[in-house]
Amino acid sequence: MRLSRGDQVAGLPATDARELMRHFDDVQPESMIGSWIDTGSRTGAEVARAFEDAGYLKLHMVGRDGETWWESTIKGSALAQASFSRPITRAAAERLLAGVIDRAKRFNADESHLIDITELVVFGSYLDPGVQRLGDLDLGVAFRSRIPGTTGPADQREVLLGYAKASGRPFNNLLDAVSWPDKEALMILRNRSAVINLTDENVRTLTDRWEVVYSFGAT
Repeated sequence: MRLSRGDQVAGLPATDARELMRHFDDVQPESMIGSWIDTGSRTGAEVARAFEDAGYLKLHMVGRDGETWWESTIKGSALAQASFSRPITRAAAERLLAGVIDRAKRFNADESHLIDITELVVFGSYLDPGVQRLGDLDLGVAFRSRIPGTTGPADQREVLLGYAKASGRPFNNLLDAVSWPDKEALMILRNRSAVINLTDENVRTLTDRWEVVYSFGAT
């Protein structure tokens, strides 16, 4: 997704909207919205519902205390990674895609990781050969845990927490820590590129225009 700094998204400046969606990379309560961005005259709940109506957020749950929790959609993930830079050429997108596939192969060859990258699926404007200048390279990513299925929930959590601790990174909460294997893979695949848009949601459920470009184990 490509934006101009003067754009508005669901009633917010584009820069604030992108910042908001970056926080919803994990499930978050709407009460936190006002601490992340300036909501103006609107409440966090009103902002969340505006982003839901625009297709960027979806309801995750309402807690026992009445707190409403939201999570990003594929569209919201694209907004979180939106770029304010110029479009890229098709040739550049092809080079970026080759790089992502190469990094996926090298990731899977590294036995230290807790997951496999099982599939990369390209979607969006890349699939239209008539488009020579693209906003982003859009890819869906699928993972598979390497932790044996016979491992109990408590032991799985200990393995995940140990892996997170070994990374040396700070984590805000338990969910962030146990989600680190997936996030690490996404970071490695993206390789700090502002124009590679990755989602771990199943893009097949949202679009009929997609193409598998990498499958783990395929020859």
